[in-house]
Amino acid sequence: MERFLTNVQRKALHDLLVQAGIDPNVIRWSNSGMGWTNGGCETLHAGICFFVIAPDSNGEYSICFRPSWDGGSNRGEIDQVWKKVIEIFEFWTHKVKEELDQPDPWGTFALAGLGTTPNHEQDNAPFTHAEAEHVSNSIEEFVGYLKREGPEYSTVEEHFAPQFERLAKQAKAGTGRIDWKNQFVGLLMNVVVAASLAPDQASRIWLFWRHLVGKLLLS
Repeated sequence: MERFLTNVQRKALHDLLVQAGIDPNVIRWSNSGMGWTNGGCETLHAGICFFVIAPDSNGEYSICFRPSWDGGSNRGEIDQVWKKVIEIFEFWTHKVKEELDQPDPWGTFALAGLGTTPNHEQDNAPFTHAEAEHVSNSIEEFVGYLKREGPEYSTVEEHFAPQFERLAKQAKAGTGRIDWKNQFVGLLMNVVVAASLAPDQASRIWLFWRHLVGKLLLS
């Protein structure tokens, strides 16, 4: 990731997050302009919340953030001195805390549809070679579909891509099929929450996975 802010500036932002009661581990950094700018910027993400900071050539900053003053919509500001950026960021951290503490009831319904391993499944044997190849190839195809169906995934892809790759390798490394499926469902739930996918998106994505693996993991 390209850097535009100093360590001192990033430390100030970190301290305000902690002060607001937000675990910095839930925050991601990116260079995404979030549709606000095509120039150089650093952006903090927390679920659907974000705060874009773009240094201007005049020594000031352009910013864009969500939630805004009303708790929902995006807000952009230009020609802000760093002190003002810090003041707005402090306001934003409290809105983010409210958002992170509020479960999404619709998201809960969507996650319920993903299911868990049925109690009657007893066979935790490793995949056969052919099954492991099928599962590994299915993950690759699934991730491609996930990117198309849920463009929000791009905001969390850097974090989750290695986990999908790890699961593809585990399928070939002898992990029990029940253990593997439970790990996959847990990973998919985390993706749905982190990317803030809508319930209908989560449902379509899960149905596509079912289509890919057939009865291999769903019996």
